[in-house]
Amino acid sequence: MKPKIGLITIGQSPRTDITPDLVEIWQDKLEIIEAGLLDDLTLEEIQVLRPSNEETTLVSRLRDGTSVTMAEERIMPLMQEKISLLEKQVDLIILMCTGEFSLLQAKVPIIQPDSILRNTVKGILKPGQKLGIFVPEEEQKKSMSAIWTSYLAEQKVTILSEAASPYGEFPALLEAADRFTSKQVDLIVLDCMGYTKTMKEKIQEITSKPVILPRTLIARIISELLCI
Repeated sequence: MKPKIGLITIGQSPRTDITPDLVEIWQDKLEIIEAGLLDDLTLEEIQVLRPSNEETTLVSRLRDGTSVTMAEERIMPLMQEKISLLEKQVDLIILMCTGEFSLLQAKVPIIQPDSILRNTVKGILKPGQKLGIFVPEEEQKKSMSAIWTSYLAEQKVTILSEAASPYGEFPALLEAADRFTSKQVDLIVLDCMGYTKTMKEKIQEITSKPVILPRTLIARIISELLCI
């Protein structure tokens, strides 16, 4: 019997923009069950989740492909609700977001990409090097740079950020990548599960730097865990 994996997106499911990159790695060795925090909400209810200036901005995708922003602080009850629903059906749950979530409870293992991503980067970079991060929205640059700076404080890594939505126009992403070419970064992280394998490959081609893509990093961790 195939292991069952629950994918929880903070947007709406199914995430047809994400699963192809995962299936390419997992082949047909897993059964995927998806759930989205916004699946059952109206547009009016989704608007209520938009962040204020004091809240943490997260970005995801609606079923029709449009981008949506929400406050991390406001979606926590929805996150726990979806976990409680999926844990009855799957062997393992993956949160399809690189945001920081705490106090989540589940009867099955929960994979949270943020800690895996940050520890991977910490293990790669040497003291004094430069990390380039892509974030979806301009208003995320300051907060995400602060998070990475704090996490890599012991190594005194310099953080440089660019904003380009994975759900926006492709040329804008390429322009942001081009801006990194003069910044002499040592490693680039696409800090959102929405960025695709195609985007990673194009950014790596433009910058000639190693690029970490969270979705495929997590997919390979799952393959290791489940011996597939």
